[in-house]
Amino acid sequence: MLTERTPILAAAALGLALHAGVAAQAVAVPVKGRVVDGAGKPLAKAQVAKFWIFDDGGRKAVDPMVADADGRFEGEVEMWQEKLPLMAFSEDGELAGIATVSRDEPGDTTISCGPSIRVRGTVTCEELGTKPAWINSYWMRDKLRVARCASKKAEFEVWLPKGVWRWEVYDSEFQERPGAITPWEKKPVVDLGAIDLPAGFVSRHKGKPLPTWNVTDARGVDAEHAQIGDFKGKWLLIELWGYW
Repeated sequence: MLTERTPILAAAALGLALHAGVAAQAVAVPVKGRVVDGAGKPLAKAQVAKFWIFDDGGRKAVDPMVADADGRFEGEVEMWQEKLPLMAFSEDGELAGIATVSRDEPGDTTISCGPSIRVRGTVTCEELGTKPAWINSYWMRDKLRVARCASKKAEFEVWLPKGVWRWEVYDSEFQERPGAITPWEKKPVVDLGAIDLPAGFVSRHKGKPLPTWNVTDARGVDAEHAQIGDFKGKWLLIELWGYW
């Protein structure tokens, strides 16, 4: 029902929508700083990036900024949130550090690096007595993804600076497994052992007949009793929904 307040409410809703649209956009933020070791000495040729990839034993920075002879770096990073962790590695990867920059006041950031820690593990599914054909793991600082390791060998190994990290391991056919770890520099290798991924719907039914369908809505058929086998030899349009 329209009322005299309708234009005001509409204008307010439009304002909120516009504000939300602006907040959801990535902002290119200029960042600069210096990478040093534990004694404060510059780490020339150190790489600084907001995201690192350790697929199948490698180590690669995404859009890295490279430190000069004085350890200084400068560049731009896209930020979707107010704060962003920047992780740095020395040229040989033996030293690592992380620091957080602010979108509104990026300032001059110093990343102090100590010995990097290798975190490794394998992935299996005890329920099915098998291992996934492919796994992916994300490593997070302050709830933000900083590193990734994907592997076709159901194993992972990432290099991290000391501190509190959260991780999640998953496969498209199995359920996700989250966890947390606090590696420290006196233990250069942390082995998480075998991580058990619970079986998912696909892995439980792969190669088997599909279980009974529960149809919530259908057009032109009896949704309550409709089964996939009823349409053998016929065209059938199925709409699947999901969100991320």
